[in-house]
Amino acid sequence: MTSRVSPTVTPRPVTYAAAPTYAAAPVTYAAAPTYAAAPTYAAAPTYAAAPVTYAAAPTYAAAPTYAAAPVACPMSLLGQQDSPWGGGCPWQYDKTAFKQFCKVATEVPSSKERKELYGYLSECFLDADGDRDGLVGADEFDFLIEKAATLPRRFGMAPSWAEIYGDVASRQQSRMQMFSQMDKHRRGKIGLEEWVEFTMAHISEKVRTMQMNTLDFAHLERAGPDQFIQYLQIAIADQHSENYKSLYEFLFKSFVESDKEEKGAIHFEQFDALIDDVAKAPRTLGLAPSAAQSYATENDKRAARSAEFRAMDFDNSGTVTFDKFLGWCMQHIAGKVSQPRQPVQQVQYAAPVQYASAPMAAPVQYAAPVQYASAPVTYAAPVTYAAAPTTYIQR
Repeated sequence: MTSRVSPTVTPRPVTYAAAPTYAAAPVTYAAAPTYAAAPTYAAAPTYAAAPVTYAAAPTYAAAPTYAAAPVACPMSLLGQQDSPWGGGCPWQYDKTAFKQFCKVATEVPSSKERKELYGYLSECFLDADGDRDGLVGADEFDFLIEKAATLPRRFGMAPSWAEIYGDVASRQQSRMQMFSQMDKHRRGKIGLEEWVEFTMAHISEKVRTMQMNTLDFAHLERAGPDQFIQYLQIAIADQHSENYKSLYEFLFKSFVESDKEEKGAIHFEQFDALIDDVAKAPRTLGLAPSAAQSYATENDKRAARSAEFRAMDFDNSGTVTFDKFLGWCMQHIAGKVSQPRQPVQQVQYAAPVQYASAPMAAPVQYAAPVQYASAPVTYAAPVTYAAAPTTYIQR
């Protein structure tokens, strides 16, 4: 009897197995994904495409780059997404920002600037530690100093090693003395802690005597016409001066930003943009007319640009390299600042006699530093040096 009862139990699982008919329901429910087809509504992102066309409107937002230039600095590309300088900290490419950065970093130990300065010095140490033993030896020390000095030298705030020592032997001798000062443990190597302690003290001392209000090409809106002219006179007269090195940096960065082909040389198609970029500096201060004021027609402008291009491209290579551009600019600037009054009389923009009168007063104040102003005149002999490039260009 027992064996008969158990078979009656077996059918139940079978009827339970019929429950899969319910499992079939999910399948019909799976058909409900026909509602998932409602993502055809997700196709409505064709509306999202509209914002993209609107995002194109920022081509209008690009116009402010022009609007910003006359008001402020001619180096306005720096730090923007379309610039070649990357998105680093402002103190890496802006002289005024660098000065402020150093000041805060040394005076406020808890500041973000202090942390970034520590990071910069540490990176220099990392790159100099060639054998990766955590220490920098005497043979690696010279590289460490040169690398750390690149940033202040970039802005003309520190002399080159050639200007300090004159030759490699003198440099190495002086560096060994500096190394001995840092090597407190007398182990023939220095650690990161010794490097940071020494350089922080050195930078703090430099900051105490640092002039914060010197002219900066990235912030010309803070300068006046007379200050700008005097700044350029010093730059032309002394190539070891901070003025010349800042001018060099400005011309170099303008050249690189105009080199749309990124080949280190400018073709005529890019040349007009290069000249206009550089001309923003004097135009910002009312010292040069706009292109529209200078040329009656577009053909006149193109003819003038073509003549300038040929003057720079003295070897007829079809391109202007930076050294050619630099030489031409130095000659051009020397001619402009040697007689500051002439541009004012020749250019109609000088009609705002308020400015025309300013240069007349300026020479008097200029003449006050005439000890220096005379230097440019004695240097004006080298401004016959400016003539030398002319002969050179004619070749």
